Amino acid sequence: MIHSHNKTNAVSTERFLTKWIEETRRELRQQREELRKEARITFIVAIIAFVVGLLLIFTGIAFVFIINLPISVVIAASGIPIGIVCSVTFNFYKEVNNRLFRVSDEMSSLDKNNIAMQYISRISDGKTKDQAIQYLSKSIMAKA
Repeated sequence: MIHSHNKTNAVSTERFLTKWIEETRRELRQQREELRKEARITFIVAIIAFVVGLLLIFTGIAFVFIINLPISVVIAASGIPIGIVCSVTFNFYKEVNNRLFRVSDEMSSLDKNNIAMQYISRISDGKTKDQAIQYLSKSIMAKA
C-alpha cells in the first residue's frame, strides 16, 4: 500500500514537472517573440533617428558654407536632439537584447530539464525513477 502511494506521488510529480516545463516553454517562446519584435522596432527607429540626425547636421553645415545663413546653426543644432533620441533608442535596444539573451538562456535550461524528464520517464525501476524525479525537482527549484 505504501509503495503504491509513493508510485502515485512519483507519477503526479512527473506529470506536474512535464506540464510545468511545457507551460514555461510556451510562455518563454511568447516572451522571446515579443522581445524580438521590440528589438527589431527599436533598432529600426534608432537607425532612422541616426540617419535623420546626420542629414540635419550636414545640411546645417552645408548652409553655413554655401548660403552663410544664421539659420544653419539652428538646423545643425536640431540634429542634437535627434542624436539624443538615437542614443536612448540604442540603449533601449541593448536592454531588450540582454533580456532576449536571458530568455534564451532560460529556454536552454528548460530544454535540458525536458530532456532529463524524457530520460527519467524511461526508467523502469520505481525507486531509481523516484530519486531521479526528486533530484530534478530540487535542481529546478534551486535555479528558480
